[in-house]
Amino acid sequence: MRLRSLLLLHWPAALLSAGCGDYRTIEPPPPPPIPVVGQVQDIDGLPVSGVIVAAGDSGVFDRATTTDADGRFLLWAKRLPYDLAVVASASGIVERATVYRDVTRTDPMVVAIPATGHAPSGARSATLTGTIAAACGAAPCPTGYGMGQVVFEPGPGIHFLLPPWTGPVAYLLSLTWGGPATLSGHVHALTSVQSTLGSPVEYWYGTEPATVTDGAPTTVDLPPLQPTETAPLTGTIAVPAGATADYIFLWHSLANSTWIVLARGDPVSSATFAYDVPAIGAVGTGIEVTGTAAGGEVLHAGWSFVRPGSTGLTVELRPAPVLLEPAAGATGVGPGVRLAWTPVPGAMSVAALGSVLIYTASAETVVPDFSALGLGYPAGAAGTWSVTNDGWNTTVDGVLAPLPPPWPHSWWQSASLSRPFSFR
Repeated sequence: MRLRSLLLLHWPAALLSAGCGDYRTIEPPPPPPIPVVGQVQDIDGLPVSGVIVAAGDSGVFDRATTTDADGRFLLWAKRLPYDLAVVASASGIVERATVYRDVTRTDPMVVAIPATGHAPSGARSATLTGTIAAACGAAPCPTGYGMGQVVFEPGPGIHFLLPPWTGPVAYLLSLTWGGPATLSGHVHALTSVQSTLGSPVEYWYGTEPATVTDGAPTTVDLPPLQPTETAPLTGTIAVPAGATADYIFLWHSLANSTWIVLARGDPVSSATFAYDVPAIGAVGTGIEVTGTAAGGEVLHAGWSFVRPGSTGLTVELRPAPVLLEPAAGATGVGPGVRLAWTPVPGAMSVAALGSVLIYTASAETVVPDFSALGLGYPAGAAGTWSVTNDGWNTTVDGVLAPLPPPWPHSWWQSASLSRPFSFR
């Protein structure tokens, strides 16, 4: 027992003596990579195959894959947050890219415009034709400024007609969609006529059910359109110091992406607005005001999916960002070069560097580096860069989320002036 005690007493000292001068710090192993499973779609919600999707950190991209036939992809993030990019290239040159900085979603849904040769997968198409018996009821349309539209909901496709009409009017819709081969919905037709600028707008409306099948023509005729019930839509317009509100637009939403134009861009003549809008469909009305800041920057603000009969809305134009660096005419712009602008509270920024878009919640970013993927920018090529602040999606993760159901929502956008630059 005494021998064991002596050994235990001197064992640590012996080890220390043997290892004297050879101390080493053992680094913990890196955390396991995080799977990112997402999808790339086009603006119509169709999956896009064969697209390069890359992941990286701090603007440097070193992992990439391509989307499968369903537009899906699997990447591995080293940590959260991470950077995500969709890239179109040719002969090692970046032709177009959309970059999302500091993403925490591991199920991103990316909406991208397909490059040449990367068509949407599983696209369906059909034509829908028919005749509207009369655009303004039993009588000819009144004289004045008029507009007629036919849409199929839920499929995209808008056909613009120009009244006045004296008899039946034919329409043609070319539809593209994804999913089942058969799509059921409704044909909607709306006529609006304004006798003089500033006078009330008269509306006539009609709808009929319709079912379209991939590759097959469908005919749906509509009876004479009938006068619609209307409801007020009123509010005020707020502008930042030195800015002006220029034009106001209205549209009626039938679904997330199906809409009918109501007002064509009336000049803003006061700080208030009041319209009688048609009370049709299940979603509501959108309103947009465009303006100009003191420096010439373009401003937008409005509401989406508000119900007819809503009063007391406030449409608020916000200040535009001002570009800080690089300076106008900068040369040698390339991977890692800092882009900076003045912050605007409550906004996400989209920096457009030529054909490269960068979404960020910060007021600065860097030129993306794709060199680890064998991709670069065209040497010496000239372009412009600018920044748009977005008050609809205020987070990058929100841009990569599935489209939410329609709900009344205020929004705004303000865009900086552009600056010229050239790549190194």
